[in-house]
Amino acid sequence: MSIPYQQYYNDHLKSFRQHLKGVVSQSTPFAHWTADEIDLFFHSLAVHSRIRPDLIAESIPSKSLSDVCAYLNALDTAAQAHEHASRTDLPIAMSVSEAWVAFEEDHAAQLVRREKNIGFDERDEPGMDARIPAVLDTLHLQALNKLLRDEAPATSVDPSRDPSPSSSRAVSPDPVDSRALSPASRRRINNRLRMRQRRAAASGMAANLETSRLQPGRKPTKVYVPKVRAKTYTKYDKLGTSVEPEGDNVLIKPSGLHAGYRVLKDLRDSGLGPESLAKLGFDMFNFKRLETLVGEHHTITKRTIHLLQEILVDFTADVLFHTILLHEQDVTLKGGKKVWRAAEDGVDARKIIAALEIKGFRLSPDHDEQVEDKDLEMIEEETPLPVPSPVWLPASYEALDEALESESDSEWAVEIEEEIALDDADRVLENECESGLWQTIAHIDRPDVYIRQG
Repeated sequence: MSIPYQQYYNDHLKSFRQHLKGVVSQSTPFAHWTADEIDLFFHSLAVHSRIRPDLIAESIPSKSLSDVCAYLNALDTAAQAHEHASRTDLPIAMSVSEAWVAFEEDHAAQLVRREKNIGFDERDEPGMDARIPAVLDTLHLQALNKLLRDEAPATSVDPSRDPSPSSSRAVSPDPVDSRALSPASRRRINNRLRMRQRRAAASGMAANLETSRLQPGRKPTKVYVPKVRAKTYTKYDKLGTSVEPEGDNVLIKPSGLHAGYRVLKDLRDSGLGPESLAKLGFDMFNFKRLETLVGEHHTITKRTIHLLQEILVDFTADVLFHTILLHEQDVTLKGGKKVWRAAEDGVDARKIIAALEIKGFRLSPDHDEQVEDKDLEMIEEETPLPVPSPVWLPASYEALDEALESESDSEWAVEIEEEIALDDADRVLENECESGLWQTIAHIDRPDVYIRQG
């Protein structure tokens, strides 16, 4: 990437941020009017007229007579100073050639690759993302869900502690620092140990007080003792040969891990854990719900999960932007009132709901349908029966052809010539603007190279 273009890009970002901040107002303090105050002002102006500013001031509790007079004078001054601008005075929307478009697309692709590499180096460990399979099925989603839920390592309690199943108190594992766990994790671990103690007490066995989740199902037995079968008799021999297995005990090879636990073991052996998955952004999803959405006989790619993550981040950032903007507007409008105080815990939940409504989302569609049905019922109740009105037509009307013929061909020709001249002047301004851009970049001398690339 060329250094002049990077400098031009940084200057463009700086000017755009300055444009978003706006121009600092140098007006007097009484010139600040809120939207509600402006609505009250124009309503009172239509009712009382401008010759009674005292009545207008009485209609606006937060403004005095001097504020209303100053606002009226400001409106008069602005109306006299700003006349109706002609088309030649309005700024045009600049358009550039295909060469500049290809040039910017080329450098924009380089900027995107650089930003992605910077973001990947900051959040991803070397090769951590590559340890996750490219295609994930339901077993992989279950394993990822278990990895994210296992926030505490698998530790056991003190061996000297009495593992009596008769104890009814909730057991909290001593080696695990409970302060490092979230409240939901602590409740889940306590509930897990409590239910494990109940099952052990019912079966008369010692409870396993490990904080990690155990493999479901019965424990595999390594030794199998066959039952002794009764002796069989035949019609030839009174004493037949008994069928007995050779040897006293027959060793059965223990079965292996379940397919889901094999996948979980492979992911753990590769070095994946809650911290590494959180760095990759996988902690944003509930993989159990995602597994239900995908289905039993379907798969989802890792690229799709990354795409969903980017969509979720963009949506959350947009909602937070509107929420903070609504909160700042609320503070600006109500901050001067003594009876109003901002929430101490930050943004109110109602601001988030309003931000979602701005984005076009409704939290309760059933509620909206009920409201619409109620509004329709009110309209049906309040709307009276139509009153029969006489049908009439004007005595004479002007035909459409006669209205179009009111302007002569000469006037149309003059207007077309003005439009052509205005287009030529705009084209000259566009060429000058693009020449200035190429001089600012000063990177290439042949724009036709980018035309052929485009």
